[in-house]
Amino acid sequence: MPQCVLITGASSGLGEALAKEHAAVGDALVLLARRRDRLKSVAEACRNLGAAKVALCVGDVTRRVDVQRAAKAAAAMGGLDIAYANAGYSQSGTLESMSLEDWRRQMEVNVEGVLHTVQTCVPMLKASRGRLAIVGSVTGFGSLADSGAYSASKAAVRALAQVLDLELAPVGISVTLVAPGFFASEIRKKKANGAPDPTAPEYIPRFLLGDPVKVARAVRKAVLRRKHELILPLHAKSAVFFLRHFPGLSQILARRLSRARLARRAAVQGRGPSSGLAKESRIR
Repeated sequence: MPQCVLITGASSGLGEALAKEHAAVGDALVLLARRRDRLKSVAEACRNLGAAKVALCVGDVTRRVDVQRAAKAAAAMGGLDIAYANAGYSQSGTLESMSLEDWRRQMEVNVEGVLHTVQTCVPMLKASRGRLAIVGSVTGFGSLADSGAYSASKAAVRALAQVLDLELAPVGISVTLVAPGFFASEIRKKKANGAPDPTAPEYIPRFLLGDPVKVARAVRKAVLRRKHELILPLHAKSAVFFLRHFPGLSQILARRLSRARLARRAAVQGRGPSSGLAKESRIR
């Protein structure tokens, strides 16, 4: 029987891959994202893959009214079975280079956006004893230099998922924290204003970039099985293992990786050794 699935941040990256994964099994979809053209393209692909229904909601998760419109679209389909709080924004930069407004915006999108999605969808998920998936990041477990704001936001999302699991289990809602590592995505190919930038440098080695299709397939299976936590791909799972069981060694490695990260950014951007203070924004 088709399920009704709501996905935020559905116009690209993991959100797009999840939409197509659910479409392929005939689910009904409510897709929320900011970019109308990209959202229409994803919706068309989902219809061609066999989605039972597809509703487009152009909006921003920082605006509760936009999330509420998406929830109403799900209600019009008969109710909500699965909600993915996936929309996210990544801003890199050292503490010295980022303003308080940069930090505020990061938290507004990544934390408040998740809260808007959760608080809007939970009443409907109670009725269906449904499933809630919250997309965090492996950086919510451990951080590197130049990613403080993003890591802090994802650590908050991780804590929120843990609390929600305790609070919602008694009413039959499962909560799955999805903590992906690096995978091929547009999140690192953006200008500061969110516009696509194919020429933006890729700081992640190709061999560490997972396949978003495989990631989405694993996420869907984990959510259906009501798993508490999913960390993937293998390099991310290994990193979290070391962070949990070998914190001292992990800190030593993090310092070395952080130095290399800042040096590589400086080299790619053609600046001097102090260019680790540069700031970069990425949105999905």
